[in-house]
Formats: sequence, structure tokens, C-alpha cells
Amino acid sequence: MNTAIIDFFTTYILPGREPPSRPPPSSEDTHVPALERGEKLFDLLQRVYTLHRASGEDSTPNANAISEAVQIWHELDTWEPDSDDEGEEGLSPETLLLYRLYKDAIFLWTYLIVHPDDVSGWKAQDAVRNILSGVEEVQTEDELGLFVVIPLFFGGLAAFLPEDREIVGNKFEHLARLSGGVEARDPYSVVQRSWSLYDRGLQRCWDWLAHEQEGT
Repeated sequence: MNTAIIDFFTTYILPGREPPSRPPPSSEDTHVPALERGEKLFDLLQRVYTLHRASGEDSTPNANAISEAVQIWHELDTWEPDSDDEGEEGLSPETLLLYRLYKDAIFLWTYLIVHPDDVSGWKAQDAVRNILSGVEEVQTEDELGLFVVIPLFFGGLAAFLPEDREIVGNKFEHLARLSGGVEARDPYSVVQRSWSLYDRGLQRCWDWLAHEQEGT
């Protein structure tokens, strides 16, 4: 199975590394076409990562960053799965759910870049609730379930209610058992650090790239 988007997340996004300009192609099928390299949701995830790295520790994003964020939101809002990808039986309900989760996660990440000190605001928290409600519906026992790790990470970064944290923790632990820990334990430790920083009063608790640089 093509897990290029998960590999990109664990290899570059999570540790804050600069991705190669020409990543190697993959011929394997993900069964979730929009999450394959070169497709829309993968492309948007890469663009938000570039935006995050460029924003650094700026408390106020510059005009270029805001413009790019607005463009990303517009593309998220108007994007629909390609009908050519549906096949005779159409896209499965789980695939459509994964697409919605990725859209919510990309929206939340972009929102936090533009509004880095509003992690507890209603827009961010609405996105968290949308993500976690969808995450609970994903059947993680099959291969497609592994793709939930990325939306779970972004929803988890800003999950501050005890019941939300319980959902996040249970799902990460379940993913870790299924995958041998490779796709789940490191993201969960970053999420737990965000919780700890939020509990100490830091609104920008979600910005793992800044905390890696600062050693917090």
C-alpha cells in the first residue's frame, strides 16, 4: 500500500526537516487517490508545511502568509474528489470520511499558523470537534485506518477537554498496537507535550516546530 503521505509526515513534518525538491515517486495504490503524491490533499498538506516553516516564530503573519492561507482555504472549500477516481461502485464511505478529516486537519493547521495564539478559540475548537468525531468513526483495523494518524495529530494538538484528550489517547494507543508504534508513538508524544504546555498557560502550545528549536 502507498503510504507516501504518512512517510512525508513522519520523515519531514514531524521532525521539521526540509523536504526534497523532487521526492521519489511511488507506483503503489493507496485506495485513497487524493492522498497520493501529486494529488490535491497531499499537495495542500505540503503547502501548509512550507507556510509553517516560513512563518517561523512570528507572532503576526505577514501579508504573503495570509494571502497563501486564504488561497489554501479557498482550494479546500472548493475541492471535490475527482469523479474519475470513483470507479463503478464510487468511493467508499471510509475514503470520503478520510478526505473530510484531512480537509478539517489542513484547515485547522492553516488557521493556527495565521492565528497562532487562538488555539482555544471557537474556530480552532470547532475544527477539533469535527476531527475527533470523524476519527471515532474510522475503522482502524484495516489498512485505510492508518491514514487517520495525520488528522488525529492535528486535532490532538488542540484537544484540551479531558474527554477529547481521552479520545485522542485511546486512538493513538490503538494505532500504535496495529502498526508496531512506527506511525503513532512519536506523534502522540508531540501531542502530549502540547497538552502540557497548554496546561502551563501557553497558547502557542501547538507549534511543535518552534518548541523543537527552543528545546521546550
